[in-house]
Amino acid sequence: AWAFTIDGDIGNIKSYETAPGGTHYSSFPTIMDTDDFDMVQTYNLQKCYKIHFKTNKDWATAASTGPFYIEGYGALPSACHSTLTSECDIEVCDTKNLVLSAGTTDTWSFTVSGEVGPLLTYETATTGGIHYGASPAYMDSDWFDVMHTYQLGKCYNIQFITDSTDGY
Repeated sequence: AWAFTIDGDIGNIKSYETAPGGTHYSSFPTIMDTDDFDMVQTYNLQKCYKIHFKTNKDWATAASTGPFYIEGYGALPSACHSTLTSECDIEVCDTKNLVLSAGTTDTWSFTVSGEVGPLLTYETATTGGIHYGASPAYMDSDWFDVMHTYQLGKCYNIQFITDSTDGY
């Protein structure tokens, strides 16, 4: 039998298969083997992503009063976009993509980094609106991009720690 604890980007146990007549341990340390305990354990991964926004200080009017919204998160804090030195970190969970939209005609120019991948799609505010790219990005609801969709992704850190105190 193997007694161990799991640490890192791991959530709750999703499912398990216990040996016939065996025992399931629902907390850590857990025990696994093919005779008396769980033979298979499946865990949910914590699907949260750390995202960093930084206002483009090289453009004199890059700051914005906002608001800007992230689907499933809500309005970005004004500390992310209100001054030329604005930057912030947020965490979004349980989504595959970061969907950012502008709710203002006051343009914001920014870069986005962290556990975020490439810009997948964008929508300009009007026919003939201007799309400059993803870094730095320009967003508002009347002239530049009104919506960006970025791919999210990260490597997961999972650590198995053998518990040698159980005598297994």
